[in-house]
Amino acid sequence: MNHSVEDVIRELENRRIAALVSTDLAALNNLLADDLVHVHGNGKIDDKEEYLQGVASKYRYHSIQRGDLNIRVFGNVAIVVGRLSQTV
Repeated sequence: MNHSVEDVIRELENRRIAALVSTDLAALNNLLADDLVHVHGNGKIDDKEEYLQGVASKYRYHSIQRGDLNIRVFGNVAIVVGRLSQTV
């Protein structure tokens, strides 16, 4: 089966959501870029290590729902925009 870049990105996002809800740190570590910069809703900024530590000890993701994703691909870069609703 031939998957489009958009299909692959959607699948990776589904895996990221599943890893967050199940607190699967190994899966998250594999899915997230080593140079991750995560900006929380309150403006706090975490690097990958800080983010994973937070998922392990501070944040409990009870549910995450994504709306439709608008995925635009430019060479080897993709911009993904879409609604996210989560209970943490």
